[in-house]
Amino acid sequence: MTMSTFFVVNKKNSLKFLLSTLLSGFGMWVIAGVYHNLILPTLSEELKPHHEGLGIGLIAYFILALLITYVYQRFHRSSESILSGLEVGIFK
Repeated sequence: MTMSTFFVVNKKNSLKFLLSTLLSGFGMWVIAGVYHNLILPTLSEELKPHHEGLGIGLIAYFILALLITYVYQRFHRSSESILSGLEVGIFK
């Protein structure tokens, strides 16, 4: 089996892998931004919203999401549902 044949056979899984990586990375970045720039400054007068490092933070969250997605798809095959993925991501 060549690499191109492998990609065609697993095209649906590759698309799911890419989509879950991008959505989870972007979601973590948005949640972190809301917390650090909106919630945290209202709790303390000393803390101000800051916007430096947004790009490197987004890249870091995409890398983290890639690792999480890989580990989940590699080792957790009992269920293929989105709720199962959320359960693993949030509670485990």
